[in-house]
Amino acid sequence: LSRKNNRKPDSQIDRYYLADGKHEAHGYRLLWIKSTQKTEQDAKTRTQRLDKTLEALRLIQARLNRYNLKTHQQIVRAVRDLLRERQCQDWIDYQIQVRRMSKTCYPQPGRPASTHPGRKVWVPYFSLSFHLQEDVLKKEALTDGIFPLLNNIDRDHTPKKILEIYKFQPFLEKRHSQLKTWQEITPVLLKKDERVVALLHIHVMALMVATLIERQLRRAMRQQAIDSLPLYPEGKPCPYPTMFDIARLFQGVEKYEVQHGEQVAIFPAQLTALQKQVLKLLNVPVSLYQ
Repeated sequence: LSRKNNRKPDSQIDRYYLADGKHEAHGYRLLWIKSTQKTEQDAKTRTQRLDKTLEALRLIQARLNRYNLKTHQQIVRAVRDLLRERQCQDWIDYQIQVRRMSKTCYPQPGRPASTHPGRKVWVPYFSLSFHLQEDVLKKEALTDGIFPLLNNIDRDHTPKKILEIYKFQPFLEKRHSQLKTWQEITPVLLKKDERVVALLHIHVMALMVATLIERQLRRAMRQQAIDSLPLYPEGKPCPYPTMFDIARLFQGVEKYEVQHGEQVAIFPAQLTALQKQVLKLLNVPVSLYQ
């Protein structure tokens, strides 16, 4: 399968390959797929992680035998924590060498007197060396771009069709994000499961209505050859209006009815030219706001 990346439409063509054989996991169909773009991304991510880790190891080298890196145990702990944090413990091997250096110590600080002979002591001096595990890195590169796709879709669907369904996921996630943002579905302060299900059902219905409104507006724009509408802040053009943009456009539109005895005074909503245009595209009568 060859297709463009949904998240990066301007990127190169991404090609997918399916491993031979039939695989299952816990009764589900398992597909092993390799992506050319993911191969490049995995290799780039690993290289960046290694470069940052090697740079951090060089900083440890410069700080040896000072501060909190004076003993073998302290140095080992610092290196192991770094490799574990960067997840490079299998890719980088290190050695800690130690040699002794003589040092003359005097009983009192300051300039020593001729009557106070010094005492020679041997002080350990540590050095750190490290290198990449080339064999491990080559084996790690063999799995670049490979990912499993576990699914319960009808077996009549081909692996290509299943992958196309899976790659449509970003569009579904973008739509579902509206539940947590604009519709504020959380927190759900309910105790009974039936009420939680009912609330979710209402939110899904609201999501469907918002989707239909967007589709209606975009279709009308295509039919009337309208490339964009100035729905963004500061009147910037919006080629693909969303429900959020439409709701923001009508924010603050109000209609008042004042009742005094048996008389009712109506103050209709004041609509702008853009608001009237959007209502016309949505087939909503302007009289509803009068």
